[in-house]
Amino acid sequence: MSDHGRTPYREWEVEVVRIDGLKTGTLENVRVPMHRMGKPELHSFLRALLAKHSSQDAESLLENFVNRRRGNPTYRPNWELKDSFDAEKGRIGYYCGELPLFAYATYPLADAEVAAIVEIQSQNRNVM
Repeated sequence: MSDHGRTPYREWEVEVVRIDGLKTGTLENVRVPMHRMGKPELHSFLRALLAKHSSQDAESLLENFVNRRRGNPTYRPNWELKDSFDAEKGRIGYYCGELPLFAYATYPLADAEVAAIVEIQSQNRNVM
């Protein structure tokens, strides 16, 4: 059977990281198929992981939520999804969080894709 015309199967590699002196390190790693988690669902998942790792008990977990309307809780406003690109590691995706906790969802790129993004970024810097 030919794979002609099919897009390659990719996974989000989700990582929760603490950046806090001697406590710096990865707290959790999980892989999620990209076709099962779009951007809005990914954002919700990353925020839930941040809430999980920033709380010790149910009371402190509640502090991570702001209940604007009954039945519609929202997370801290500074946990918005932002683009992430690391040319050295050859990875692209999203992150959210604030010091000391960040949640990343990235996937690897081919060398040609990294080179193309770096070239476009370089051209955009020269235009401004």
